Amino acid sequence: MWNNTHLNDILWYKQLMNAFKNRKIYKTIETWAKSSTLKPLILKGARQVGKTQLMLELGKKCFANYCYCNFDVDGEDDIKPIFEKTNNPSEIIKLLENQKQIRITNKTLLIFDEIHRAPKVMSALKYFAELSDGYKIICSTSLLSEILHYKNSEISFPVGKIEELEIHPLDFEEFLLWTNPFLYESYVNINLTRVIEINLHNQLKNKYKDYLIVGGMPECVLEWINVQSYFSVRNKQNQLLRDYENDLLKPSNHIKIASLKRIFDSIDKQLAKDNHKFMMSLLGSHARLRDYDAEIKWLINSKMIILVNGLKQPFLPLRANEIANNFKLYFLDVGMLGAKMNINPNLILDESSNYIYKGALTENYVFQQIKNNTTNQPYFYSWSGSSHEIDCIIEFNNGAVPIEIKSTTNVKSNSLNQYLKQYKPKIAIRLSLLNYSLNQNLYEIPLYLICKIFTNLNKQW
Repeated sequence: MWNNTHLNDILWYKQLMNAFKNRKIYKTIETWAKSSTLKPLILKGARQVGKTQLMLELGKKCFANYCYCNFDVDGEDDIKPIFEKTNNPSEIIKLLENQKQIRITNKTLLIFDEIHRAPKVMSALKYFAELSDGYKIICSTSLLSEILHYKNSEISFPVGKIEELEIHPLDFEEFLLWTNPFLYESYVNINLTRVIEINLHNQLKNKYKDYLIVGGMPECVLEWINVQSYFSVRNKQNQLLRDYENDLLKPSNHIKIASLKRIFDSIDKQLAKDNHKFMMSLLGSHARLRDYDAEIKWLINSKMIILVNGLKQPFLPLRANEIANNFKLYFLDVGMLGAKMNINPNLILDESSNYIYKGALTENYVFQQIKNNTTNQPYFYSWSGSSHEIDCIIEFNNGAVPIEIKSTTNVKSNSLNQYLKQYKPKIAIRLSLLNYSLNQNLYEIPLYLICKIFTNLNKQW
């Protein structure tokens, strides 16, 4: 007999699945499902960013049925040996049908969750692309570093035989759609050519503050929708942080667990410094980058952290001017960073408050939105002996676009003024809590509109 707890779980699950139809990336996944390609699709992303829900929703909406295998749970121990026995798609299908007790046809979606736990599955994917009778396979991994390690091992990685997509936490636009669809409609209609109506501007500023606290992890956003409690959301975030810390105990043998944990634990301390640059000295008095390089790359490839490199010069192509040993590391989600830093939500809600992580939290928000909305890599640029710095430079339409990031309405910036005089960019952007304005080629953009600037940059404004 179902009690209220069971009914609430069912309603929560239905809400969860309906919400995932409104993720931007879902349309791309749906296009893959409806295409003629037989290349398996791998969704890459950190733990709990919504990969599983996206795959299940796809199976329900676009296929007659689906066969779900999660290689990260003990209950699937009987599935892994299937791929140890054979790489033949027909044989694998027969064994899966027998084990799962379902009929699998070319109208069935095969879902392989957390495939880094079953490396032989990786080898089998290329045979499905080449030999299978029209079977569609979608996979996920939350530890991409483990798969990358297989490329250098005895496992046959299906190079050129798969498609890949990165899945991130919800960006601000998705958060707004999930939490306030009516306000989202007003947001969508904003045109970056004129001042935003003051009441709308204030409402969106308040939602931006909510996003800084709640972040974009789907489970945390749904908790906020259902409970409207920052305390309850923070509990969810702290549990996710514990899950992430447990993942640090599971890397391949070539990764040093103690070093991995030391880097992960230092991120908030690194961002507490004025310039936010990653300093090896915070890992230990004798720490050297070469001793931690593999572990830093593991965290980056596993999508737990966001890497932002410095530039020697802000000239195109920016990648050619990248400084490998001069970088900043941000967290995958601004809400989880706030939890890691143990920032009181009331400090974030109060615009006049001045707390130690305020600038870092705002920068983390910006870089998180950039990762969600463009494949263009962000950089920062320091010059004149580091006395001047541009927080973000990104390459768009054959130009280097400087982006100054301000956490309040105080936008005084000697560095940006010096940059404009010295490098004369076609377009410059300053993100802050101010309303929209345009002064020659300097666009003043509210922080809550950052997702819109990429569309405008593509149109060359």
